[in-house]
Amino acid sequence: PPLRPRPIYPPPPPFNPFPECDCQRQQARSPFYLSEPEVSTSPEGLNQFCFTVMMGACIISNSCCVQDVYKVEFDLNPICSGSVAYALVDGQQVSVVNQINPYPTIKITRLSKNMIDAAGTKICMVLRDPCHSLDQLCRGGICTYAVFNDPGQSGLKCCPVNTWQTNGRPVK
Repeated sequence: PPLRPRPIYPPPPPFNPFPECDCQRQQARSPFYLSEPEVSTSPEGLNQFCFTVMMGACIISNSCCVQDVYKVEFDLNPICSGSVAYALVDGQQVSVVNQINPYPTIKITRLSKNMIDAAGTKICMVLRDPCHSLDQLCRGGICTYAVFNDPGQSGLKCCPVNTWQTNGRPVK
């Protein structure tokens, strides 16, 4: 697919060390980011938020410009642990890890998309109580997420961090 200009979103808050691991976090060092979510209702009547993996410009001299896409982590409001009922990747249900320690996050793993196939991948989260909206799930109206590669495949440790505002996404 053709490269699109990366949308301008607010930078992650400076006090937020998300994700708490040793990896390259800078947005411009990787081509991958997520679209703003499409909001719909799941077959169970729950809020469903779908994101598309997008490919943008990258600082070509950085090794993470050729990263694969192994997992996506979302910075989580700790009171929302367990709020993701399930996740879908390209329409197939996948496991979700709700982590509180060492830092609160939702992990959607084993995406296993190489650089060529990653763009266009659709990732959906279906939310339930206690937090059934992105305003609740994310911190302070800003969703922060990281797109990770599989360091076991390449030795690279890439986790570009991006954000977007929740803009009052629906609350049932």
